[in-house]
Amino acid sequence: MTEPAVSAEPARGQRIVARVLSIASANALVAVLGFVGNGILLPNALDQTAFAAASLFLAAFQWGQELMGRSLNWAVLRLWPVAERERGGGGDAAVRSAWSLQKRLLGFGLGVSFVIALVLRMFVDQTDQPSRSALLGCAAVASALGVVFWFQLGRLQLRERFLPMSLLMIANSSVRIAAWALLWTTGALSLWTAVIAHLVSTALLAALASRRAGALPGKAQGFDEARERARLWGFSGRMIVATAFAATAAQIDLFLLDAQSDDAATARLRIAVLFATALELATSATMTVLLPQAGRVMTSDDLRAMLRRARVCGLAIAALAAASVPVVAYALPRLLPRYADAAELYPIVCIGTAITAATDPLGLSFVSRDKPGRFVLLASLMLAVVVFGNLFVPGDDRAQVTAWVRTAGRIALGAGIVWLVLRDAQADRRAAAPSC
Repeated sequence: MTEPAVSAEPARGQRIVARVLSIASANALVAVLGFVGNGILLPNALDQTAFAAASLFLAAFQWGQELMGRSLNWAVLRLWPVAERERGGGGDAAVRSAWSLQKRLLGFGLGVSFVIALVLRMFVDQTDQPSRSALLGCAAVASALGVVFWFQLGRLQLRERFLPMSLLMIANSSVRIAAWALLWTTGALSLWTAVIAHLVSTALLAALASRRAGALPGKAQGFDEARERARLWGFSGRMIVATAFAATAAQIDLFLLDAQSDDAATARLRIAVLFATALELATSATMTVLLPQAGRVMTSDDLRAMLRRARVCGLAIAALAAASVPVVAYALPRLLPRYADAAELYPIVCIGTAITAATDPLGLSFVSRDKPGRFVLLASLMLAVVVFGNLFVPGDDRAQVTAWVRTAGRIALGAGIVWLVLRDAQADRRAAAPSC
């Protein structure tokens, strides 16, 4: 089965809005389901120690997916039309080569994760707390399954089949939350049953997504797969490093807080971050829909149109973030009275969420300009701010310090994106100006 051809014409504005709404609706439902599971079921079923451990597992799961190359899809979306123009069937061969490269990245990521787990077992694990090494090992396996799931969704994204993509995203959360709810009603929901249910549901959805995306294209005659893997790695290697850094910056504050403070502080920050998840997923929806078009940009008009859509969508989400602050201040203490003080952290976290929403979509222009190295630079900057801030910024309330440092990292990232986009625009104007 071959990958259907993708139209080279940019989609019209109405189609863009419809697709963003499709993915955003799926992400909104995913956010609701995630909040029910992560923000209601787990906090109420588990004590603070177990909930903090579950939060670390989920953070490691997100981080592990980036380490194992989930962002390889960015390279495929950019290089598919290039390979297809070079020769008929070149795009299909690029997809096959991407899967070959993905399997190698999975092996590398699993190896690194288990080495870290071994170090944790030797030096960090304590008998009176859930094993951090066992949690990381389980998170590594779940991450590998999650990467398979997202690779297959990337194939649907390449063909702009956003409806089945949305349904699979919803199913991915629905199955897991349904399993947790069943365990909760029977009184069997614990840290480890929640982890096992997460693993099983992720495996089931990876299999379902693989079936829905169909068989991979067959090997093309006279096609150098090793050469194509090298070209994919040339683009995606920097993207993988960048997203691994960004994921580390987004998750490491929980681990640093866990090391510096008590489980109550870790749980408090986790709850505040969970309430911002819906907005983060709305930003992700914009990136998901615009990414295939960013990969097909060929002219300055295409680029300006893509940036205009990115700017409008991003600012709309940022406005929603600002409007959510009084809503969360009212709702959080009533939904989770045990974690009512997390409401004090939400406005801090929300500043960073709004800045991310307004600026991250603009960074898609770096894909269009074939400058993925910029993502490495920007993600490194954000990671440095988060790590050094958490280690050296003083303060007795470590959860609040961590929330401010998290937002400072987002500000640094957003400022970097805006500066580079403006610099590119100035360079384009100079290049277009008639010479004397």
